[in-house]
Amino acid sequence: NNHNSGLPLPLEGIRVLDASHIVAGPFCSLILADMGAEVIKIERPSTGELNRSRGDIMGDIIRKGPVDDERGISARFLGINRNKKSVTMDLRNPTCKAAFETMVSSSDVLVYNWGPGALDRLGLG
Repeated sequence: NNHNSGLPLPLEGIRVLDASHIVAGPFCSLILADMGAEVIKIERPSTGELNRSRGDIMGDIIRKGPVDDERGISARFLGINRNKKSVTMDLRNPTCKAAFETMVSSSDVLVYNWGPGALDRLGLG
């Protein structure tokens, strides 16, 4: 384990913007985070990423963060989103769009899996 030996992880210093959902995209960015990348997850206001409420709910874990959910959070969400930072943004809002564009320009990687043309339809293609 290189991290315990004091050696840097291979992706330290790399910033990843994760605008993905469900499993495939978050799993991809999880691997990057585990390898030392700074991963910033973009979530929808109010509901957060869809996986927060799907699957087995950890009722005794209430996360105070971008999306407060008094019901708890799904075990799947917790498992594939470790080592990530998280913010909420409504990418239909012009102020949030501008912030997203700034974040993209200061990131090395953008991960998203919303289907062909999704970012184009938001004016972010």
